[in-house]
Order: sequence, then structure tokens, then C-alpha cells
Amino acid sequence: MSLNIFGKIFIIILSIVIVIVSSSVQMFAFLNVEEVKPTNFVVPSLLGLAFGWLFLKLLNFSWELRKKESEIKKLNEELKKEVDEKTQQLENIEIITSQIFNNQKNMTLLTTGNDIRLVNKAFFRYFPKYKTLDDFKKEHSCICDFFEEEEGYLKPRYNGQTWVEYVDQHPEELHKAILKVDDKKYVMEINVSKFYLGNEKLYVATLNDITRIEELNKMLEYRLYNDELTGLPNRRKLIEDIKQNLHEGICLINIDNFSSINDTYGIETGDKLLKEVSTRLNVCINRTGGHKAYKLHADEFAVLHFKDSVLTEKEFEELANELISELIDKPYVFGEYEVFINVSVGIALIYSVQSFEELLPSADIALKTAKKQRKHFVFYDASLQTKKDYEENILWTKNLIKAMLEDRITVYFQPIYSLKDKMITKYECLMRMVDENGNVVPPIKFLKIAKITKLYHSLTKIVVEKSFKKFANLDYEFSINIDVEDIINHNIREFIKEKIIEYGVGNRLTFEIVETESVENYDVIKDFVKEFREFGCKFAIDDFGTGYSNIERLVEIKFDCIKIDASVIKKLPYDKESELIVTLVNNLAHGINAKTVAEYVESGEILEKVEQLGIDFAQGFYIGKPMPDIVEKEIMV
Repeated sequence: MSLNIFGKIFIIILSIVIVIVSSSVQMFAFLNVEEVKPTNFVVPSLLGLAFGWLFLKLLNFSWELRKKESEIKKLNEELKKEVDEKTQQLENIEIITSQIFNNQKNMTLLTTGNDIRLVNKAFFRYFPKYKTLDDFKKEHSCICDFFEEEEGYLKPRYNGQTWVEYVDQHPEELHKAILKVDDKKYVMEINVSKFYLGNEKLYVATLNDITRIEELNKMLEYRLYNDELTGLPNRRKLIEDIKQNLHEGICLINIDNFSSINDTYGIETGDKLLKEVSTRLNVCINRTGGHKAYKLHADEFAVLHFKDSVLTEKEFEELANELISELIDKPYVFGEYEVFINVSVGIALIYSVQSFEELLPSADIALKTAKKQRKHFVFYDASLQTKKDYEENILWTKNLIKAMLEDRITVYFQPIYSLKDKMITKYECLMRMVDENGNVVPPIKFLKIAKITKLYHSLTKIVVEKSFKKFANLDYEFSINIDVEDIINHNIREFIKEKIIEYGVGNRLTFEIVETESVENYDVIKDFVKEFREFGCKFAIDDFGTGYSNIERLVEIKFDCIKIDASVIKKLPYDKESELIVTLVNNLAHGINAKTVAEYVESGEILEKVEQLGIDFAQGFYIGKPMPDIVEKEIMV
């Protein structure tokens, strides 16, 4: 019932009371007064009504006031509850943010780009002289004050943009910065996330320390492009420099009868001789200018002339004579030994060949001609494509075709030893040719001519068919080598798919992708990996330390196994640098969930060393030589 109804009832009752009271008064007065007037009743009644209305208004106002006080109290309670909840949320966010920041292994900071707002504990590992962020900000407003500007690395600013703005707007790039703190340098991979706090734009920047990976990359790159003995750029670097097409010509230099020097004076003296030859070459080319020296295989060197100055054929002849004189006129003295040498030189000029790819092979032809004709040097021309080379190519082509027709292209199997299980668990399938006399011929003898004569893919099919058939009913895992030429060939890919389905070997098959100097489009490799993973196949890098030693490519292609190059493994027992490289590669592989295989395990000493370093598998003659069949039992080493 509302207040108004109560009020009306109250007025009626009050009026009745007043009338009754008034009437009573009048009745008593009637006894003494002769005449009773109507006003004696009306006036009190009106006064009662007026008093009742006024009382009602006061009562209603009091009621409304209490009601408003109740509403205000309720609103205050709700507002307090909401404020408490928001305060708790902010406290929780601050606690969570602090925990996230301080649990980060990597340096993490909250910044506007010019002002740091918050950092995690990892920040102070790199800036130990500062105890708090406030201490740091007294001297520096931005971590970019410590960026060392170097090509390929992040700069503090980009045309008015802060470094975090630049990273945020270029998410497709890999951003690295060199952080120089006092005398120490760190290479940081930087990732940035942007968000808004009210109207303020903030960035969470994560700096991942990749210094060791960069050092490994540089070490591998150095070994990839430099000869270990002499320090000169190697054949791979020569080929890449030739591809730049900035050269005029090349001299290939070979030490005559170098093997006899090794036999007479020992390998150690032979190595010293090679180092001294490289030193004399550098002296000569530094004196003449415009040249670069390289160390190729065994006892062969190269000097490439760049286009800074154009040389005529006559000037190249003078250069060759000067190089020869520098190398042979004075003896090489090693203790009590004085060694004289002779050299042969093959020269190819860019205008004497059809393309830069032909420059090195043409110089090699000229070198062979110089040796054959016992001349100090010979210039290449088309007539030097000797009849003997032509006849050898024809002979190998005939032998190869005949071997294919007579089923003398076979597969040998080399065991791979699991250092965890202490037994042979897988095999690598290796192509061989058996000649008419029963001699086993390695593929290095005939693969080049197979590619020239378009027989290469037929060989691939033979290896695939025989390998898959061999392991169809065996429990071992196995691997086959596959070239980029196979990968880009649609027919070969379809053939391999058919054979995987026919023999059911997909989940035990590993493709060892063979590196070549022509690998440029890594997308085709990624597509191949993606396509054949659907069959359960795995993928391995063969001879890691060459073309795929780029860490970014390694992670991007997601290999399952890394086979560490023999050139590193064979020196493990005595070379600390090789041990460091193997350790870093092994850690890197395990970091991306890949297994490692040590190739060229030729002794128990090497096997023991790779096991100590945590390598997963071992392969080499100590484990077992490639054989035409498999011993179907658990072979223990």
C-alpha cells in the first residue's frame, strides 16, 4: 500500500476525531450557551484537515528522504564494490605482468621507443652496473643508445621512426641488433608487439640473445669459404666470386709432382710448403694489385683478376710469368731441407669462353694441357677441348648405358650405429656401378657424365626401386641420397610416390638431400619436404657445414637429421675447434628436435669422442663399410 493511501486514511480519521472532539466541546458549551452555531463544527474540521495535509506532506518528505538516503547508500556500496574489483584487477594484472617479465629467459622491456617503462630481471644481466631501471634512466632513455650500427643490423632510428616502430612495421624481416655494453658485444634477435594503454602507444620488445648462434654461423661460414690449412678463400668462394661476373680472367696453378715431395719429406713438410706457396702468392698479388688468391683442392691454387683494371692477353702472360717466378725462383727452406718446386699454370680469359660458368673448367683444361705439353703456362681456347676428353666421355657413356642394360647398377648399404641403443638401427643406400671385370666403381666416376647425357634420372629410379624393395620386409630405417635435380623433376617425384605406396616404406625412409653449389631456390626444397612428409618420410642434411650451414635455412626447412661433415669429425681427437663446432651443431640440432649423425667415424677413438659429445648416430668404416647386402641381425660395435 502506497504512502498516499495511508495519508488519505490518516486525514479522514483525523477529521473524524476533530469533529468528535469539537462536538464534545460544543455539547459541554451547549449547556451554558443558548445557541449552537454551525461554524462551531466547521472551523475545527477545516483546521484538522489543514493540519492533516501539512502532516502528510512532512511525513511524505521524510519518507522520500529516507528512500533517497537508502538509494545513495546502495549506490555507494555498488560503486565501492566496483572500485575494489577494478583495483584488484589492476593489482592482478601488475602481478601477472611482473611474473611474465621476470620469468622471461630473454631480455624483455616495455617501451614507447624513446622511453623505457618496465624491464624484466634479464635486462640487468646485460646491464649489471645498474641496480634499478631508474638508475639506468638517469643516464639513458633508450636501450638503442647501446646499438652498434653495422650493415645488416638494426639501427636506433629510421627516418624519424624509432627502432621498435621500424620492427613493428616490418614483421616479415628478421631483425637483429648488436648490443655493445662496455667491452662486450651481444647479437640480439628482436621481436616487438604493439598495444595501446588508453591513448598511449606502447611496445613489448623481446631481445633474444643469439650471440653463440651468430658465432657458430660465422665460424661455419669461414670454414665454408676458406681453406683450413692456408686461410685462403677456397674453391666454393672462388665459384661464388666468379658468379658475380666482376672478373677478367683466372690463372690455375698446380705444383708439379707434389706427391713426391710428401713422400720424400713427409706430409708435415708438404703442408708447410703449401702454406709458404700461399704466402708468396699473396705477396705477389698485393704487389701487382687487382687480383685475389684462392686455395683449391690438394696442391692447386687460383688467382682471379677483377675488372678494376683491364688486362690484355700479353699482360696476363706477364702476370703468369711473375707468379711463376715468385713461386719457383727461390727454394723453400724447412730446417735443414731446401725444396725447389715447379708449377704449371692454365689461364682462361672471360672473352675466350661463352659464359662465366665455363671460366674455371676452361682454365682446368688449359692447366692439363700445360702439364701434358710440359709448359709453364697455356691460355685456353676452344681447340684445347682435347680429343682425349671427348673420347673419355663417349667411353663412359657407353659403359654406363651397358651397365644399366645388364643390371650392373647396384646399391650398397652402409650401416649407421645408434649411440643410444648400442646397435645398428639404420642404413644408407649408396649407388655403385660394377664394371665388366667385376670392379666396383663409385658414382663420382660417372655421375657427371650421367647428368650431361640425361641418364641421371634413370639411375635415380634404379636406386629407388632397389632400395625400397630391399627394405620392404626389413625393420630397419634407411636413407637414400637425392639431388636437387631429382627434387625439381616432376616425373621423379611421382615415381618415388608410387614406389613408397607399392613397398610401404614411407615411415622408415629418410631423404638425404645432397648439396650442390647451384642450390638457390630453397622454396622447391621446402615444397618437396612438405609433399613427402605426408607419407611419413624424414629429411636429413648431408655433409652439414656446406651449403645449408646457414642456420636460418636449417630451421626454415625443418630437417629431422643433420649429418655432420667428415672434414670436422675426422679431426675430433686432436682439434679443439672441431670439437667446439660439433658441440654447437649438436646443441643446435637438438634445439630444433633434430638428430645428429657423425660421418667418417674411422676409429674407436673418434667413436668414443662423438659419444662423449652427445651425438645420436655414427657412420663410417669403423662401424662398417658399404656392402652389397645387409646382415639381418643386431650388429654390435
